[in-house]
Amino acid sequence: MMKKEIFLSKRIKMFDKCFLWGWTMKKWHLYGLVLIVAILVFSTVFLGLMTVYNSDLTSQYVELSDDFAALEEAYDGLEARHDSLQSKYNSLLPDPSSGINESDSYKILHKLQDELQTEFDNYVAEYQEIRRAIDQRLLRAPAEPFITPFDPEVVSVVNEITGGYTNSSKPSDYWPNIKAMYDWVKNNIEYRADGLYPILPYDPADGIEHKSQMVQFPNETLSMRAGDCEDQATILC
Repeated sequence: MMKKEIFLSKRIKMFDKCFLWGWTMKKWHLYGLVLIVAILVFSTVFLGLMTVYNSDLTSQYVELSDDFAALEEAYDGLEARHDSLQSKYNSLLPDPSSGINESDSYKILHKLQDELQTEFDNYVAEYQEIRRAIDQRLLRAPAEPFITPFDPEVVSVVNEITGGYTNSSKPSDYWPNIKAMYDWVKNNIEYRADGLYPILPYDPADGIEHKSQMVQFPNETLSMRAGDCEDQATILC
């Protein structure tokens, strides 16, 4: 009986050891599987990040390459400009065989610069004068200069119409003359709408705009026998 009990006890202990060993092996298998899954997930995320990073690097590389090409082109242009200026500078240097030293050459160039600057200033002043005259016709300046009752041509026409204008404070004296002048303008000055007129900028580099309204001097309207509303009105002023 004792032998049988000892035998059963050994078998139970052996079974327990086998069971524990099998469970231990299963745990390690589970840990290994979890580790493999974690490695796969990490690898996928890492590869995705590397793909995005490489894409950004490629985009930056292309952009930098374009910038470099533009800078290189600009450098070539500046280098060509430098060579051109250097060539012009060398051509301005005195020829040793001419007997002119650098001091005399400098004085000649300085005088030429002063003459060119004076000519340029004259052109600028003339341009600004033309611009002011055009602005006046566009009513971008006071309109008083267009009221010219003492202009010889205007006086001649007024005298022809009225037989001599009467300067009186009585409306009964000057009203017939005003009516006669109004009728003359109405019957002899053809209505003509203004065309496009240029607006000159202060700086010519800014370009020219246009306006469809301008004013004529009374003697111009009388000469052309045509004008729009304000042109006819200025004659009667």
